[in-house]
Formats: sequence, C-alpha cells, structure tokens
Amino acid sequence: MSEQPVRTDGHPQPLRRGNAAWEPAGIVSPWLRATVALLVLLGIFFRAYRLDYKVFWEDEILGTLHMQGYTEAEVVKASPRLIEALDVQRYLHVPRRDGDRPLWATVRSLAVEDPQHPPLYYLAARLWTQLFGTSAAAVRSLSTVFGVIALPCVYWLCLELFGSTETALVALALFALSPFYVLYAQEAREYSLWTVVVLLDALLLLRASRSTARSPWIAYGVLTALGLYVYPLTGLVALGFGAYLIFRERLRPTSVVRRWAVATLAAFAAFAPWLNVMASSHGLERGMAGIVRGNLSALATFEIFARDLRAPFFDLGQFRVDGLSSTVVNLPLTIVVVALCAYALAALVRDRPFTVWGFVVTALCIPMVVLVLIDLVRHGHFVYQARYFIPLLLGVQLSVASLLAAAIQNKAAGSVARNVWLAAFAVILAGEAASCIIAARADTWWNKDYERSRSVAEIVNHAPRPIVVSDYFSPSILALSFYLDPNVPLRLNLKCGQCVETETVRSNKVRSTTGFDTVFTLQAAEPASAERSEWIDPLPFPPRPRPLNMFLSI
Repeated sequence: MSEQPVRTDGHPQPLRRGNAAWEPAGIVSPWLRATVALLVLLGIFFRAYRLDYKVFWEDEILGTLHMQGYTEAEVVKASPRLIEALDVQRYLHVPRRDGDRPLWATVRSLAVEDPQHPPLYYLAARLWTQLFGTSAAAVRSLSTVFGVIALPCVYWLCLELFGSTETALVALALFALSPFYVLYAQEAREYSLWTVVVLLDALLLLRASRSTARSPWIAYGVLTALGLYVYPLTGLVALGFGAYLIFRERLRPTSVVRRWAVATLAAFAAFAPWLNVMASSHGLERGMAGIVRGNLSALATFEIFARDLRAPFFDLGQFRVDGLSSTVVNLPLTIVVVALCAYALAALVRDRPFTVWGFVVTALCIPMVVLVLIDLVRHGHFVYQARYFIPLLLGVQLSVASLLAAAIQNKAAGSVARNVWLAAFAVILAGEAASCIIAARADTWWNKDYERSRSVAEIVNHAPRPIVVSDYFSPSILALSFYLDPNVPLRLNLKCGQCVETETVRSNKVRSTTGFDTVFTLQAAEPASAERSEWIDPLPFPPRPRPLNMFLSI
C-alpha cells in the first residue's frame, strides 16, 4: 500500500478515489462500524421476518398467476367449472408437469395481459418457485434475497460516488432499516430487484465514465438492457445518467458521452421487442388506465408526493389510539422529513462538486420528477405508486447520508453542533426501527391497506357449510381463494380485471346454491334479498364497518 501523502501544514492529505476523498479505514469511528453492523443485521431480520403474514394481495396474486404461465382470461373462461377453492388455487401453483406450462408461457401471459411488467423477474420467480414452492413466504423470499443484496450495493455506490467510508456507512445504516425498502423486500413483485439494478447500474456508470476501457461500458449497456426487462422506468434512469454526463462534460460530445450513447442505444434496441409488445397490447392500457387518468388536484399531488418522501424514513401506518389519529403524528413527521430532504439536497449542491451532486440530482432525482409533472398536467395517480420513485428516493437518502456524515465529522463546528446531528441521526434510525416493528405486526400496509381477503377467508372457513358465490372481477376471487380451505365450494361467473372480455365466453347464470347453510356473495352491489346471504363488499368505497368488507382498514 502506498504511503499517504502529507500536506504542507503537516496534516495528512486525504487519499482520492473517484469524486471525493477516500478516507483510510483507520479514521472511521469503531462505534459507527459496530452500530452499522448491528443495523444491517436488524435490516436483514426485518426483511425475512414473517414473510407470509401480510396479506397476499391482488397485485401479487396476478403476478403469481402470470408467473406460472396462466392468464386471467383462462380463469374467467373456466370460472363456471371451478367448483371448489382448490380448483382456483391450482392456477397459483407450479404446473404439474414442465410441459403443461413452459417458461415461454410466462412471457406470453405477461405480454398479453400485463406488459408493463417485463418478464425477467417473473421468469426468475418461476424457477425459484419450482425449487421452493408457491406459498406466500416462498414466493416473496426471492424479493427478500434481492433486498439483502441491495445492502452492499448501496455501500459500494457511496464509496464510488463520495469516496468516503463514513458516508457509505451512514447511507448503509439508513437504507438497512428503511421501512420502505423492507416493505418491498417482502412483496412478490420486481421492485426489490429493480432497486438492485438501479444501484449497480449507477455504480457501473460512474466507473465506466472514469475508465478508458470498453469493458465497463459493455457491462453498463448489458445491465441497462436487463434493467429494462426488469422494469421499463429504467429507461428514465438511463436518460438521467446521460443528462448527468452531458452536463459533466460541459455539453461537449466527448468520448464518455459517445460511449454512454452507444451503450444506452444498444440497451434500448435490445428492449425494442418488449417495447413493441407494450405498444400493441390492450393489457397496458387496462393496467395503467387508473394511474394515467385520475382526478388528483395539484395540492393532493404535492401532499402525496411529500408522503412518498417520508416513507423511507418514518412509516408508522394509519392508526387511532384513544382519540389520537395517525394524521396528528404523520403530518409533522412529513413536514420535518421534507424540510430535511430539501436542506440535504441544498447542502449537497453547496458543499460537493458537480461530479457528486450532479449525479444525485440530475441522474437519480430529476428523471422521476417527470412522473410528478405528468400527474400535475393530466391529474394522474403516479404519486400514489411510491415504488415508481425508487431512484429518486435513493437519491434523497444519499443526500441525507452525505449531510449527516459531513456534520458528524465536522470537528470545526464544535461538540454541540455535532451532538445535535448525532441526535438527529439517532432519531431517524429509531424512527425507522419503530416503523419496521409496527409494520411487522400488521397484516396489511398502506400499499395494500384495502385488502382483507385473509380475514374474510377465515370467516368463510369457520362458517357452517359455507359456499362462495361471485360474478365479480377475477382478481378478487383469486385473492380470496388463496386463503380459503381447499374444499370450500364455489359458484363463479367471473369478469375480467385486465384481460379483454371478448377473449372469454361467460355463462348467463350461476348454478344453484341449495344445500348450503351460509352463502357468501362477492359482487359489486349488496343483494336485495339477503336472508341466507352474507355480502362481501369488493369495493373500497363506501367503507362499511363490518368484518366482511374485505377492503376496509379496521
């Protein structure tokens, strides 16, 4: 190892790597290393804890259906012949023989009905379930693995970006216990894998932009292409990377910019077949209709976006205890977090070179702000989907980590100021830990708080000689059937949620329910005659204070 240089004033010159000073290992406080190691272990524990406890909701149900190579249209068409819950549950399990549903069927089902979710994660999940089964815990555990892999990725990216071990450790601590990333590490969707892709892609871009070799750019292009096949919004991130490099190179077409352009165009070309699928599929329009065309006001958009910014730090859920509602707690927390994020970004721009702050702001944050602008112009619902903003939330957390690490290390500021920032760091970590503890005890959360399929299934399972009757949309009955006893009888005549109705042939009536003591009816409107029937409300509004409202937060 080379000897550390000494400045003219006698103090050691910081070692350099990348954009910022790379501190030798010895100057990092042992207490910080030990604390972060403990927090990482806690973060892994929360990611793996009670994987099957939160309700397996409709998005996960449809994802599992497509993962196994089935389509919703098949379920709708077959629904009159599905006479027991077990008949529905078979669609969510690994096909009996490989020839029944080959891997290609997974790609086809997504292409037809859900093309906004490219197939890479679902193919990996299909292979995973063949090894570990299709229980809720087994299916979600793949996301948990990716959630754990994201931890060293955050650390490596910070070392590359800031060149500071202490900043990397602070960022790792914030990320490890972040309730937002714990939540998505426990969901059978692609967002945990996408987080890993964004982090690694950012790391590769920084390294490639400082190298004269071609191999880092080849690796960046390949990973960007794979990232597009994980989630299409990777394209926005790639464009943000390009904007960062163009500004870094002072608007000149240098070799770095040209190599980025070639690698990115190659990645987009590799994604072109699936992009064509998205453009020609009716499933994309049906799946995104409620998000693109909404009715949010500008004020509501900003309020929800502020809540999204709070989620990675404090996420205590919705509650009411002795007249104290969650709003009284969450509102001031949201204001504090938004102020902290704004101050951290301002401090990043003020104290760091463009090679650092430009990457965080231009490459990670600004591209995702485009979604907020779309909401403001078209009154859409993108801000309701906090998972779409993962790159922006990563950028915000990196800026907060930079602020905290710099304040803690700043000996010139005096012990009082440093202790204040240490206390702020401790409060944030305590809030994250409290959020994880509370969320771990809940059977649902804000991203699926209207789901009550397991609670309703328990009522049905314990009823005397029950039967479930439904002519509603198939995702609701799929979610309910996931938790029903396999031998619970069904009488179904389902509708399409995302599939095209013309692809299916529906019966005109549901078979007789005579001979059963309790009839549970899942449909849009409460039946006029309900002497023998219990109505299961499939709609979130209007809320009804009864256990059988499967979408009501109680």
